[in-house]
Amino acid sequence: MQEVHVMGEGQGWLWEPSFNRSIKVRKADERLTGDVGLLLIREADHRLSLTADLARAMHDPRDPQKTRYTMTELLRQRLYALIQRHSAQDDLDCLAHDVAMRLAVWDRPGQRVAHERLASQPTHSRLIDTLAVAQANRQTLRQALAT
Repeated sequence: MQEVHVMGEGQGWLWEPSFNRSIKVRKADERLTGDVGLLLIREADHRLSLTADLARAMHDPRDPQKTRYTMTELLRQRLYALIQRHSAQDDLDCLAHDVAMRLAVWDRPGQRVAHERLASQPTHSRLIDTLAVAQANRQTLRQALAT
């Protein structure tokens, strides 16, 4: 790995990936993933704990016994989709099957992650409602965006 250089000066490491460095990326069937860069985004997010901290600060009114996706997973899926310029919620149904998106979003161990889909568009509509309706969530979002 090379040092990051800005304006000709060595700045050192911004962060060092913790994933297996023996992973090789090669062009394959495009239906597998739209963006392997999601893994790097996930790594930076994980190191800085941005999405996880935001999710912990949110009020989640859902019954944990009936919840399939955590608030962190839902926020990651939505934010990572926005980073990829997928602003329409309908895009989330397609991205729910994207291998890189699933690996980036979930903290779940094992290979099962690669075979399950992420949250659907209706689930994300409910997330938006949860974020918008609760005054505490709106305030948390305002504070997160201000810092």
